[in-house]
Amino acid sequence: MVLETELSPMLLKTREEIFDHPDYIYEIKWDGFRCLAHKGEDYTALVSRNGWLMDANFPEIMAALKQCARPVVLDGELVVLWGDRGDFSLLQGRSRLRSPEKIQAAARKYPATLLVFDILRLDGRDVTRQPLMTRKKYLADLLAAGSAMINLPWVEGEGRALFEAARRAGHEGVVAKRKTSIYRPGARTGDWLKIKHWREETTIITGYKLQPEFGLLVTRPGKAVSTVRQGIGPEERTAFLTVAQDLITDQKAGVAEIQPFLKCRVQFKEWTNDGRLRHPVFLRFVTD
Repeated sequence: MVLETELSPMLLKTREEIFDHPDYIYEIKWDGFRCLAHKGEDYTALVSRNGWLMDANFPEIMAALKQCARPVVLDGELVVLWGDRGDFSLLQGRSRLRSPEKIQAAARKYPATLLVFDILRLDGRDVTRQPLMTRKKYLADLLAAGSAMINLPWVEGEGRALFEAARRAGHEGVVAKRKTSIYRPGARTGDWLKIKHWREETTIITGYKLQPEFGLLVTRPGKAVSTVRQGIGPEERTAFLTVAQDLITDQKAGVAEIQPFLKCRVQFKEWTNDGRLRHPVFLRFVTD
């Protein structure tokens, strides 16, 4: 098996505001593992953005890839669907399995899907220099219906409407792509933009960590304790520690527990299955 190791996924630039534009298409941004799927004359491979070979953990994707009638290299997002959304915790759990028996059982109980949105090679030909809409045409008839690999739907021009629909459905956001864009492996250009939704919550501060770096321990009723490190500036940290030192109830191994009198507002992607904040960012302290 000879993989084209120089290939890596094209990257996205972040944009804060959604927009409508006739020169762009828009896709739902799913929360999963970005992967390149390789199908050659005598091999198949599923490679993560970081270069990990994921064949063994997702046999249903490999089976679908083998059904492709033509040699290809596809770009897509690997997800475990739960209703109309992807469940990142289930996907992450599947990626950590090592027992073949457990992998097969998980594939039956929590099947994965590769949401394909681009193509880099077709019949051994490099198609990355062709416009996006031409590459989309190549994908249109390539994947079999009912397969574990499906074409990711997209809309033309109407980014705001899709963004709002994605928000209501609980998706991470949308991706805007210029119709004429070529595929630039490993590059981050303004031709592909990600516009994310974020959730906000007011949380109770139950303590803080000093090592290996400063972080607030936060929760809310019925949820587990999460650690918030991002977004806390030197002034906020100093002000917090000045107040918190009089509220400490226990301290050991670089962790201090405090009376639950202080609150803060945080921004985050979602609540995980075990009740923790995913990718939390501190916004501000809250006073009642």
